[in-house]
Amino acid sequence: MSVKLIYCRISINGSKAPFSTQLKINPNLWDQATNRAKGKSKSSIEINNVLSKWKIHSK
Repeated sequence: MSVKLIYCRISINGSKAPFSTQLKINPNLWDQATNRAKGKSKSSIEINNVLSKWKIHSK
């Protein structure tokens, strides 16, 4: 299966704004329940670190 871009959606005053993170992942390695990459590979760790940083800065 080919890699896919990870999209993010934020809400600002009730308006949803989707955007591409420019991060790519194999869909088999994506956990929809946690919205994180599965596993302990270098790639999964890097993706999860970036997503965590964005979540912290968006608060």
